[in-house]
Amino acid sequence: IINQSVAPSGYVYKNVTYQYLGKYTFGVGGGVVYVTNENANGNVMVDSIYFLGECVDTQAPKAANCPTGYSGGTNTGLATYTYNWTEPTFTDNFIIVSTACSTKVNVFSIGSSTITCSATDDSGNIGTCSFTVVVKDLEPPTITCPANVTEKLPIGSSTMAVTWADPVARDNVGVKSISCNLSPGSLFNSGVTPVSCIAADNSSNTRSCSFQVTVIDQSAPVLNCPSAVFSKVANVSYSVSVSDNKAGATFTCSKGSMTLFAVGQTMVNCTAIDTDNNRAFCSF
Repeated sequence: IINQSVAPSGYVYKNVTYQYLGKYTFGVGGGVVYVTNENANGNVMVDSIYFLGECVDTQAPKAANCPTGYSGGTNTGLATYTYNWTEPTFTDNFIIVSTACSTKVNVFSIGSSTITCSATDDSGNIGTCSFTVVVKDLEPPTITCPANVTEKLPIGSSTMAVTWADPVARDNVGVKSISCNLSPGSLFNSGVTPVSCIAADNSSNTRSCSFQVTVIDQSAPVLNCPSAVFSKVANVSYSVSVSDNKAGATFTCSKGSMTLFAVGQTMVNCTAIDTDNNRAFCSF
């Protein structure tokens, strides 16, 4: 837009023409153009310079290498992740007067962190670049169970209490809980019993371990034989019994009751065995 002032002395704007003298690139703040005027006698003169309207810079700086960010787990054994990043480079069509980032740290705690970098040019235009670092606790705890435990059942007992050391757990953030299917001091029958334990952290990551509790039954079954049997018939009947600290014991005899015996004296040998392979013997 040209601001036409009053015509020069002795001239009127009979025929006004606007002529750009050459090719001009107008910068911020405006430019110039020459105006040609003609008077009533046909004389032509070049009027004073007229200024165009202001040319305004509205283009914001642009980031050339904005970091891509990160989403994943922590560094092993730590509650943080080290994300090494470089401040972005900004370019502009004019002059950049300042750059800044909201933080310059490269070690990030668990959670989400957004970093914003900006550049301001001489016209006050601001360009920004943002990236996000998301650190997750994906590392399960470590847990160490005690060694296998072996105990001997007291003579005549069917169960016994067994104790052991508590499992030990560690985590990069913190152990929330340790639980086992059986507790120290629980009662155990003879045999092998697995004990499983699990550790959990605050992010619900878990890891388990196990060990065995072996209780040895050292009590032999009690086998009861008669002292002697006298019979006037060949089919001899007798009674043998077995008892043990737990069910499952059985016995056998070399000659069964109600079988034919020869005339005279016959030795009968009996053997009892329980589920833990403990044995007892008797004869009559």
